[in-house]
Amino acid sequence: MDFVRRSLQEGIAEIRIERPLVNAIEGRLVDELSASFRQIAEDPGVRASVLTGTGKFFSFGFDIPLFLGWSKAEFSGYLSWFTSLYREVFSHPKPVVATLNGHAVAGGCMLATACDARVMVDGKAKIGLNEIGFGSSVLAGSVAILTFWVGARRAQEILYGGKLHSAKEALDLGLEERQPVSLSAAERPGGSRSCAAAFAGVERVHLAGHAGRNHPARDGARIEQGTVDARPGAFTRRRMRVALTTGRLASCSACIHAGPACGSAGGPAKRWLVTLCA
Repeated sequence: MDFVRRSLQEGIAEIRIERPLVNAIEGRLVDELSASFRQIAEDPGVRASVLTGTGKFFSFGFDIPLFLGWSKAEFSGYLSWFTSLYREVFSHPKPVVATLNGHAVAGGCMLATACDARVMVDGKAKIGLNEIGFGSSVLAGSVAILTFWVGARRAQEILYGGKLHSAKEALDLGLEERQPVSLSAAERPGGSRSCAAAFAGVERVHLAGHAGRNHPARDGARIEQGTVDARPGAFTRRRMRVALTTGRLASCSACIHAGPACGSAGGPAKRWLVTLCA
């Protein structure tokens, strides 16, 4: 792979974006990320994964200068690839944690919010959806995912404000799951794993596609109906609570599923039937 580096340590895979100069997103990077997540999903030795970037950028979003030379059909095809990628990350069968080593802007923010949790470095790093500032639309699926995490009112504030937020502001808005970490902690070998281990190793949060029971989204996506399997915990309760309070669940039924989640000790898992509509 040219732009993605993978490593595995103690059951946690690290997927690192390395595309000079700002980890901008284009077709080859989308393909490599998608292939990496598919391989991780099928690898029994991987319990969870960490998605991170290199240098001062997690990702600065789409590679706009490259796309200026593309036809409308070519760019439409790329948008289909990208929306498939963030749906794939959001519905991944194993926990995915974004360790935001630097700026996560526009498409980079969409990719980060598709993960199950975000941990951001403190300092000058910013995160946000600033499309309104340069007259671009925001993909419907990414809006649904953002609303799923932060609620409708805060999603509106993020989208209409077009502001790039500091790590502290991201924490207050619900874009980040934990207190910002130091840059040195995120950059040292294995640092991204240690920053996210509390999330990645604890619970399995799974939104799996159900054949024949999907709902079309406005951007052509098929938003998943499936199950959420996890040991009861604050992370899972928060995710379900956000979904319920923002109306993202069209139906929700709970029953006890025999056996521990993801092979971990601690009693039976809860299985939730979820329909998530964009």
